[in-house]
Amino acid sequence: MCQQSELPNQVMGIAMYDIHADGCLQGLYTNYGEDGLVYNEISRKSDGTSALLGEYVCMWFDVKNAPISNMTLEICMAHGKSQTYFVKLKNEKGGVNFCGIGYKMNDKQLVISYWNPNSK
Repeated sequence: MCQQSELPNQVMGIAMYDIHADGCLQGLYTNYGEDGLVYNEISRKSDGTSALLGEYVCMWFDVKNAPISNMTLEICMAHGKSQTYFVKLKNEKGGVNFCGIGYKMNDKQLVISYWNPNSK
């Protein structure tokens, strides 16, 4: 049986993005320990293209903080894996706030499991 004590003591969660035709991502996310609360995230492609890979200007909303903006979402393809993606969410100083691995579910959706590499 799985137990809550087996989970790492760090910020982690799941995000599901709808991929829009213009390259924007509209996401819903929840963090472990948030009691089922679901939040919104919006990411716009920095270079204006519709390709999934690359950098995005990102902002999100949650109940504990004001809207978080000035973040960069970077999506890279995992080596040799056509549907697997690595993700980094960087702050305005270039530090990494979240890392993740994602799977493109179909042409219109991307699901990512993420964690904070800085929390213990």
